[in-house]
Amino acid sequence: MSINSRLVALRKKIRINHKKIVDVLIEDHQAILCVFCGSTEELTREHVIPQWVYGRCTKRTFITNTNGSSQTYNKTTLPVCKHCNSHILGLLESHLKHEFDRVDINSSSFTKETIELIILWCETLEYKFQVLDLRRKLNRVKGAEYSPYIGKMPISMFQGPIDTSSFKVFSNLRGSLKTLSVKSKSARINSRLITSMSRSGLISPYT
Repeated sequence: MSINSRLVALRKKIRINHKKIVDVLIEDHQAILCVFCGSTEELTREHVIPQWVYGRCTKRTFITNTNGSSQTYNKTTLPVCKHCNSHILGLLESHLKHEFDRVDINSSSFTKETIELIILWCETLEYKFQVLDLRRKLNRVKGAEYSPYIGKMPISMFQGPIDTSSFKVFSNLRGSLKTLSVKSKSARINSRLITSMSRSGLISPYT
């Protein structure tokens, strides 16, 4: 089965289960289900950032801007069913890694099809970060400000303006998952690609 046919199947699953997935995550931020298709069977741990991006180094970390919390990439995972993880996302990442290794952007460029796949991949990263921020709590960090009464609230509630509402957080979650069900990415070739890759740390935000 080709990568495109597998992506068609993923889009169909997302369209069918979109409301169920978001509703469950809103009701229970720690819910154990595949965050892409909603399945509760054969769950695996999907790395938010693929291991090949950071060279499989177990010591590489990222910092949460909200309160300076440090977390290793290799332990930053989300529940994803075996089928979505290996059969779809794994194939997408493997294909793109091959393209990244093959194409020297200093002398050539990616095809339009590959660029759209890169955008889709970046959108999956953005969605995974949305879910991750909803599941992670604002725990105490040495040297950082901390208020016990808000300490167990999801980090997503503190991303951006201080008055970030739960409605906005949930709306962003719905939107980022729904975006994955859209086939054509041509309208997002500029903004979505840069924003998502910047957030994931794959490029400098000042590039």
